[in-house]
Amino acid sequence: VALDLIARRRAKDRGEAGPRFVFPALALATILVPLVAWPADARSLRVRSVLNFAAVFAGAWNIWHVYMQKYGIFRMYNAKSGNEEKVPGWVDRLLIFAWLPFYLFYLGSKYRSDIDRLFSRGREALGPLLDLFAETAEVMMWPTGLLVVASLAIWVRAEHRVNGLKSRPRLVMATGTTLLAASFLLVHPLKAYLAYALSHAVEYMVFVWAFQRRRYRHTLEHRPTIARFLGRPILVYVVSAAALGVAFVYLKYYGRWIWPREAMPQVLGFTTYEWIGYWTVYQSMVHFYFDGFLWKMRLPAIRATVGA
Repeated sequence: VALDLIARRRAKDRGEAGPRFVFPALALATILVPLVAWPADARSLRVRSVLNFAAVFAGAWNIWHVYMQKYGIFRMYNAKSGNEEKVPGWVDRLLIFAWLPFYLFYLGSKYRSDIDRLFSRGREALGPLLDLFAETAEVMMWPTGLLVVASLAIWVRAEHRVNGLKSRPRLVMATGTTLLAASFLLVHPLKAYLAYALSHAVEYMVFVWAFQRRRYRHTLEHRPTIARFLGRPILVYVVSAAALGVAFVYLKYYGRWIWPREAMPQVLGFTTYEWIGYWTVYQSMVHFYFDGFLWKMRLPAIRATVGA
């Protein structure tokens, strides 16, 4: 979708320079340069350090990305409300992000051992910070908890003033987001995160499906390549998902679940299992980058695309 939005803009403004894919190139270079350029005897330690940093960075960006998608949906419903007055953006943003400081102190101290075990790559970089959160948790949980309560009260007040609590999409979105956020206090954070990530994926697929139906209903003047695949969207989606799934399972688990007595294939001295991890980090960051353009409801072109 993001690539098509870029193609649409370039087709409209033929006199301007085309899109530059600087960030994806830099992200790819971060993965490939250490693997190819450094000597083999020094490669393992240095590559691990680079990839650990990239993994921590991608993990933090993933949190921002998931939350900002929910913010973008809030703003989309706000733009489609039809009211001249709108709920301020900071009110929606506060409702979503107010939970994070509370998580840092409450979950950081309660599940410290689990964090070290599950996120071993980030242990070296995040250890001192997590120690600080644990040491100040008893003091900081109260003000951060009050911030969560205040964010809810501010949102309800602003929504009542602007929409009279009659905007069903925004009310459902706020209720669902708040319940998902509160689930971190009731179940293990990993389970709550998986539920939160699933909601993120469902939201994204619904949005993309609606966007595609509206965008490619008629033949476009610049005839983007993606439109050819969307003539049969269900078939393309199922085939592409199955092909990626087979490739990932084969490359990641060959020599473990598939032919366990065989050696796992290697490329440039690294197993295909490791390459899958590197590719996941790279692909995640590129996805986050392009997706950042998709939810900017303040841009007229984006609002027009989603019918707002």
